[in-house]
Order: sequence, then structure tokens, then C-alpha cells
Amino acid sequence: MGAMGAMMPHYDVVDVVEDAPKMCGFEPTPEDYALMRQVVEEERQEDLVMHRRRFEPSSVININTFFHIVVESEAVKHALTDDTMRLQLDIMNKDYARAGFSFTLVAITRTVNRKWVREIQIVNMRRALHAGSWRDLNLYFIPTFPLFGVCSLPSRPADFDPGRLDLDGCIIRADTVPGGDLPNFNMGRTAVHEVGHWLGLFHTFEGGCDGNGDFVDDTPAQKNATGGCPQSRDSCPHRPGVDPIHNFMDYSHDWCYSEFTPGQIRRMHDVWKKFRSAL
Repeated sequence: MGAMGAMMPHYDVVDVVEDAPKMCGFEPTPEDYALMRQVVEEERQEDLVMHRRRFEPSSVININTFFHIVVESEAVKHALTDDTMRLQLDIMNKDYARAGFSFTLVAITRTVNRKWVREIQIVNMRRALHAGSWRDLNLYFIPTFPLFGVCSLPSRPADFDPGRLDLDGCIIRADTVPGGDLPNFNMGRTAVHEVGHWLGLFHTFEGGCDGNGDFVDDTPAQKNATGGCPQSRDSCPHRPGVDPIHNFMDYSHDWCYSEFTPGQIRRMHDVWKKFRSAL
């Protein structure tokens, strides 16, 4: 296993392992696994040709971003203010800066639809509100959602269905934004985590201690998700490295997150180049 990204800031961590809540609805499909196997093989071929040992972003990729706020009544239409949404964007830009990505807010939309909210009709909601192309990030903030968020990977060109574009994007529970009401998860890092999926990342604990895991070589094997922010955790003691509790693709508390690994950064750039910017 390789080095685990950049320097980490100091945290008042505690040596207590909590049970991680079911935060994210991302579950890899057979198509997602096929996409990852394709990307991994292409990365290996590139490394052989270019004799590359470490990936460094050559330029910053800017992503046009749409925030869609959906509520059930006019009375709470502006409960998430423009200032709050700009803070959310600032968190995303800060956390992705070292990864070579930036986000430009194109629009904030506000929609009152009680049925979408009460019945969690996310398919109808996304089909009605999605803006732009596969290159454009759509985040949907809703107040009632059983998870903190969910997002999908892009499609391979071989699997490309124009009808799936409207279903692209990430659902974010509204109380996870900066200053939200969800304790330990109200610094805007749910959106950071979900955008990681949108850019091609699996959870660091995918597959447990054995197999291909998250398909990234420099994230140590991890048996299951982290809860809280334990001082140390090694859920796969027979494998190199300790659990990446500070990684944005784990389930730690928001204040515990601080990093993507170089391998994850490369993966996001490769997925963007092959499956988002090209469509």
C-alpha cells in the first residue's frame, strides 16, 4: 500500500470505535464494477507506456454545479439560504483543491413539491430538475431522506443511455449542510463524499478485507465503515496499513475528514476524462 495522501491537520480524536450509521446509499452495480475494471486496466497500460510512478494533476478541472433545493411548503422555501449554499460550495472547493477540482455555482433552484418530499420521489424530482450534461454536477437537497445522501457513478460509453442523464447527480439530506441540524455531520462533508462517487470513487471499505476493495491501490483494506473518529483502527490486521479514518470516502464524522489519496485523485481525473468530459 502507498502513502496516504497529504499531511493531516490535528484532531482531538478519541480512541473509541462507534458503530457507523448507514450514511450513504451507494451500492455498486455490475456496471459499476465493469467500469472500474476497465479504468484500472487502462491505468496500468498507461503506466507501462509512460513509466509513470505517481500521478499529479496537470491542471484544475472546473465543474459547473447546480444546487436544487426541494421543500414541501412555501414557508420553508428559503430555509436553506443562499449564504448557506455558498458555504456548501466553499467546503467542496476547499476539500477538492488538492485533488485538482473546483466547482462553479451556476444556479440555485428552489422547488415546492410536497409529494416529492413526503414520498421521497427522487426519480420524478431529478427528471424534472436536472440541468446540463454529464459534465455538470447536480446536487438535490431535500429535508426528508432516510440516508445522508446517495449518488451514482457515470456510465461507460458502451452502457450509455441518454435517458439515464436525468437520473445523474447526488441526493443530499438538507440538514448535512454547513450549520445544519444533524450532529457530527453538519459541516457539508456529505456532499463532498457523494461527489466522490459522482467522480468514480467507491467507499474505502468496499469489499471488506479481501478482494479488490475500492479498486484503489493506496487505500488500505478496511473491513467495514468507521464510526466517529477513533484514534486508531485496524479492521484488517492481516493486511498492510490501518483504516483510512480521515478519508472522505469512509463514514467518519465530518470533522474527522481531511483527505483523498493520490490513487483516488488519479481515479477521479481518469473517470472524469473517460466518462464525463467525453459525453
